[in-house]
Amino acid sequence: MFRIFLALIGATLVAATSHAQYVNGEAASSVLGQPNFNSTFGAVPPTSASQNRPSGVAVDPVSGSVFVSDQNNSRILRYESTTALQSGAAAIGVLGQPNFTSLTQATSQSGLRSPTGIWVDYNGRLWVADTGNNRVVWFNNAALKANGANADGVIGQSNFTNQGSAVTSTGMNAPTAVFTSQDGSLWVADTGNNRVLRFASAAALSSGAGAARVLGQSDFTSNSSGSGTTGMNQPTGVTTDTNLTLWVSDSFNNRILGFANSSNLSNGAAATRVLGQPDFNTTTDGTTATKLYRPEGLVVDIVRNTLYVADRANNRVLAFFLVNEKTNGAAADRVIGASSFTDGFGGSTSSKFNNPLAMAIGSGDQLYVADRQNNRTLRFPPVSIPSLTGPGSVRVKPKKKKTLVYRLTNTNYPGSYRLTLPGSNKNFKVTATLNGAKITSGGTTTTMGVSGVATLSITFKGKKAAKKPVTTKVTATSWLEPYRSSTVTTKVKVK
Repeated sequence: MFRIFLALIGATLVAATSHAQYVNGEAASSVLGQPNFNSTFGAVPPTSASQNRPSGVAVDPVSGSVFVSDQNNSRILRYESTTALQSGAAAIGVLGQPNFTSLTQATSQSGLRSPTGIWVDYNGRLWVADTGNNRVVWFNNAALKANGANADGVIGQSNFTNQGSAVTSTGMNAPTAVFTSQDGSLWVADTGNNRVLRFASAAALSSGAGAARVLGQSDFTSNSSGSGTTGMNQPTGVTTDTNLTLWVSDSFNNRILGFANSSNLSNGAAATRVLGQPDFNTTTDGTTATKLYRPEGLVVDIVRNTLYVADRANNRVLAFFLVNEKTNGAAADRVIGASSFTDGFGGSTSSKFNNPLAMAIGSGDQLYVADRQNNRTLRFPPVSIPSLTGPGSVRVKPKKKKTLVYRLTNTNYPGSYRLTLPGSNKNFKVTATLNGAKITSGGTTTTMGVSGVATLSITFKGKKAAKKPVTTKVTATSWLEPYRSSTVTTKVKVK
């Protein structure tokens, strides 16, 4: 997010737009899979607190549990909703393995083989792209499953013990992403077959069911790569926005395709929009606000209709505000994991990625990112940014009062602030009110909405005259993210 600093009589203003929760280059607040932000080791054998090439992340809207697809350990980890906010937290559940130290690949009802994309629907059902087994499996009420529990169903195979790939309406070839849309459809990025499959009525699917529609190919028996409006080359991400436009991460074409009216698409339907390229015929990669390089996972923040893209080879996540209004080739509005839109270098700090693969939106608008090569999953809380203004200097006469008014404006995202106020000394006495109510240093505001304003009045009562002015500071600090603050310095002279 753009940050503009203005020097106004000792006051610092931070200006920001209000469309998204995050700022450009935003730093993560916590990490899963590692004890801290500097560690990137993939433990062997695994533990309940380790990750090895995480390739998917999802949040259960029912329980709030956070699930991570731990690809190289062929397992899905489950973190309790509150502990998932703590760096280095241990998972409390595992699927695909009987315990936290096993890493056996298996083709069975309880086993997995290099799983990647995952999704949890509004019924608490966990969908898993079991890539190495060329199938998708699901777990009903996943947050309540015991460790190593059996899957409840499978598609892409006729049973739980088959593994081969196929180019049919019932077969798959290395699927990497799954998603259920608002109309109840299940979408699968069937990556190795260069296509996206739609299964109607996901909640009623039975094992071995066939897809109802195919995109990227004209029929269910073709799998050649292509471009243009109807072709795909290694699709790796699927999601829908509030208008039920289907968005597909067409990875090797370095673009995101949009298909309007996804519920009514016919086989081989043409895309209606494209991001990452200026048109449907260009497939070159790049590192700008309008280009992509091997994009992978997608997720839409339904409340704001913001599309997040894991731009894998550029080591960043891009955000497209109001994606339903974007035109072909439109620029991204935010970048996370990079200092600017032209920074494509990876890293292992709290503000860098190394091949991010997937994202999820959690409770409280938390953004989770599977940072694959760093063997970790990062959490980004929404950012509220304070803008505090006030006078730079004032003169107070002994035994007289002078009231100064400071204006606190909340920008970007709802939040509350802790106020640090000047204290009384031998030269003057200090009292303060916030929106008319008495407040002392360390007091907090109520939760302020975007563009919300609070009025802080500080009264200085002169006591003893002084030759030099006393420098005072008023600071507003975000309650959740203490590194977000704004300070006004006022010089007070008693004379």
